[in-house]
Amino acid sequence: EGNLIRPGQLIRTAPDSRIELTFLDGSIVRVTAESEYQIEAGEFSGTTRSRLSSRLNRGRVWARVVPTARPMRRPFDIVTPSAMIGVRGTTYDLIAAADTSTEVSVYDGQVGVSPPLIEEGADHEEIAWPEEVTEEEWEEIILGKLQRLRIDADGQAGTPEPFVPEDEQDPWVLWNQARDGA
Repeated sequence: EGNLIRPGQLIRTAPDSRIELTFLDGSIVRVTAESEYQIEAGEFSGTTRSRLSSRLNRGRVWARVVPTARPMRRPFDIVTPSAMIGVRGTTYDLIAAADTSTEVSVYDGQVGVSPPLIEEGADHEEIAWPEEVTEEEWEEIILGKLQRLRIDADGQAGTPEPFVPEDEQDPWVLWNQARDGA
């Protein structure tokens, strides 16, 4: 408790452990057991976030991200081996599986999901769900509240699907919802 995490540090959680990171703007990232999470870059002016970029190599995180005062392209993103999750003020659960597939479930707000290697400033096109998305079209998929998306290990995006939070019986999800409600 109270330790500072600096950009570049790799956080590895042991079995039966977890960690909660609280950022200067009030955003929270919780990392579950047997995960590897790394903060790559963080830009803050006091308690205002300009940008936070991180990587989830494997494992699972729960992120509750405070929206920024002014809209920007990528104010808070997490890259997995098969996707980039760009947050726009939201609460979501993110899994980077051992096979390098990714699954993201949005509980509140919205996220943009794209391939992990998109050049900054490149043209992009938003694709509305629930349309089938070809590999050529997949530049960014916008997921809204109560939507889930799986990205296969080869980077192939599935179709966004709705889910019902009350049906979730996952202990990690229930624990995070209780923490967020406290």
